[in-house]
Amino acid sequence: MHIHHSLFFKGALLFTGLLLLQSCLTQKLEKMAPVEHYADDNWLLNQTRKQALIIVAHDDDAISSAGTVSMLTANGWEVHMLCFYHDIPENVTRNLQRQQDVQQAIAAQGIRSITFHTLNYRAHHTAYPKLYAYVPEVMRDSIYRMDTLTLLIQQFIEQYQPSVIFTLDDVIGGYGHPDHVVVSRIVKDYALAHTQYIKRVYQAVFTPYQANTIMAELPVYQDALLSCNCTGQPVPTTQINISAYGAQKRAAMLTYSTEQQNLQKFWPKYDKMPPEKYFAIFDREFFHVIETE
Repeated sequence: MHIHHSLFFKGALLFTGLLLLQSCLTQKLEKMAPVEHYADDNWLLNQTRKQALIIVAHDDDAISSAGTVSMLTANGWEVHMLCFYHDIPENVTRNLQRQQDVQQAIAAQGIRSITFHTLNYRAHHTAYPKLYAYVPEVMRDSIYRMDTLTLLIQQFIEQYQPSVIFTLDDVIGGYGHPDHVVVSRIVKDYALAHTQYIKRVYQAVFTPYQANTIMAELPVYQDALLSCNCTGQPVPTTQINISAYGAQKRAAMLTYSTEQQNLQKFWPKYDKMPPEKYFAIFDREFFHVIETE
């Protein structure tokens, strides 16, 4: 009997401790959650031509819109994705693993297919040895193989002729990564020139409060703010509640075996809580929408 009570007491203490840890984590995350509110999106689910593309520099960039994309595929949209892998010797093993992981990531979201290109799309990557460091606009044409990237993106868009394209912002590229900026700029420029079928570009962004609380201490972000002479990402113009699709977004995030450290910088502790609780806190995705109509 004494052993039974002792085990029960230890179990109760453990359970209480876990509840306290969860409570502390919840409070910490709630302080990071966006406080702003923007107009709810009422355009996507009212479209009859349900063709969408995701075009991003790197496969895990698509996580920023994974909840929204999961919502679209659940409502009959056909979604295809394009991304790139930098073909340099130190990336070979990691690229191969990422290309395997991303197949699971798109399956979790219901994305129909993924197209990717492995190439050295920087003509002079040694000029900026830190590949994630912001590159001033005046230097991009001399560093990037813009013609090659533009052609590959153009061919992909023309293959599917979407009504909407999801990408990142073309001002600071989320946190300052120049690959993000370059790819998103090509997408935006092409969309604005082909309005006969592309009606919207949805650039995934954080709200100003969310960016400040989550990215403020990232050196690469602070350096980018100084280099781009901007205040950060474009301000959202719409929001989409993704709480019902948190499980799909979390499942996609978990597939990136090589990228967990990076993902945790932007969605901290997402793997430490059930998705219904985590995405009750981070319940919205935000977009700066570019209308081409």
